[in-house]
Amino acid sequence: MVRTQTDTQNIKDLNTMVTDYSVFGRANSIAIASAFQRGSESDGVWSNEGKKLYIDSLMCSYPTGILTMVRSAAHDGDPPLPWNTLDGGNRLRAIRDFLADKLATKFSTMTVQKQVEFKNNSVSCQWITIEASDEPDTIAVMFTRLNTSSKSLSQGELYKAHGWRKNVWEIEMAKLLIGDDWDTPYENDQISEVRRRWGDVMGDLGETKRSDNLPMMIGYIISAKTGKLANFDKRYEKNTNFLSVPGTVPTADEISNIVRKFNTFLDVIAEIGGSGKVFGKSTKGLKARKPIGPLWMWVVGNRVVPSREKIVRFYKKMGAEDTSAQRLNRGYSSILCSGGNNELSKNKIEASLAFIQEAVLIS
Repeated sequence: MVRTQTDTQNIKDLNTMVTDYSVFGRANSIAIASAFQRGSESDGVWSNEGKKLYIDSLMCSYPTGILTMVRSAAHDGDPPLPWNTLDGGNRLRAIRDFLADKLATKFSTMTVQKQVEFKNNSVSCQWITIEASDEPDTIAVMFTRLNTSSKSLSQGELYKAHGWRKNVWEIEMAKLLIGDDWDTPYENDQISEVRRRWGDVMGDLGETKRSDNLPMMIGYIISAKTGKLANFDKRYEKNTNFLSVPGTVPTADEISNIVRKFNTFLDVIAEIGGSGKVFGKSTKGLKARKPIGPLWMWVVGNRVVPSREKIVRFYKKMGAEDTSAQRLNRGYSSILCSGGNNELSKNKIEASLAFIQEAVLIS
């Protein structure tokens, strides 16, 4: 069975263990590069931006995970072998490059006090010794499990972390709309009524296992607030700068604007009929962004062309089972799928609405 020791090391000593084997001796030093590390030996797989964010996390005393080193019990050799980095090579490279002034943010430009504070920051370390009785592939198994068993945070989980105090109103409004198991202190009768109507028109809203509907509903809310297509997106990086300052309360006008757009959207879906099946299947009450996007952006942008009557007639016709409906579906889909990517651009939206405006609808 492997032997494990856990401790903390200050950044100065960790960097010395990596860069100068003569100080603590090779047996007490650390080799970043090893047969089971990803990327090039010198750079790993992190970009300079990734290194910068890690250094900033260290400066802010944010949690950064544990560094894991490993070696065989028979490590003496001639010369003695250093510890190998099992998990944390990119973090050690970031420390090394920062202290060597190789990043955009220069260590040398910090005050002496800040330099001393940074070098004295403690980092959690785990030292694993592989015994002779352990299986030959023990290190490989550990490395594989470290890098394949964990999952990256979903977009919804990022929003949950951002709004952990439950005081960012766009996030809490989205939770109220979705309902299900979301716990929110936010209350608003108009938003609750939108949720009820959404269930009647498009199917009951709910949340997925990885919180996928929360970021999309936030995209609805922020795009309704701003009137911009770019905000009709579930990606946290796209909308994080459009979230309100924590503790801010939405104005009556902001709520009225959002509610009005949701109700117009639901009115049109109800007129089209069939629970909006022409826009594809729903996941817990939400349609995929791309097929529903032109209609939502027609609502958000307060468009008068095409007319509401033309919009309803077009989508109704798309849901029919005849050759003209097939032609409309092909034309509509080809516009949204143009460019060979899944992005919903402004050009695609404009082209889709132009297609609807010019479509000849035979009853």
